[in-house]
Amino acid sequence: MNFSSVYIEDEIAETERVIDILARVGDIPRIKIERYGEIFNRAGQNFRLQKQAPALILAKKHGKKV
Repeated sequence: MNFSSVYIEDEIAETERVIDILARVGDIPRIKIERYGEIFNRAGQNFRLQKQAPALILAKKHGKKV
């Protein structure tokens, strides 16, 4: 799958698994974020637009939620 960008939580940015994943996705924009909830799952987001340009989100699981 081709992603438009990669969002990476700061807490896991330097882990071996994330580094390995980033090596496989190639040269696409990488955006560091504090928590994925800041950017995603907000009210009023355009679902169709998100499906046209999907992003990869690399986040740490907190409790039962990512």
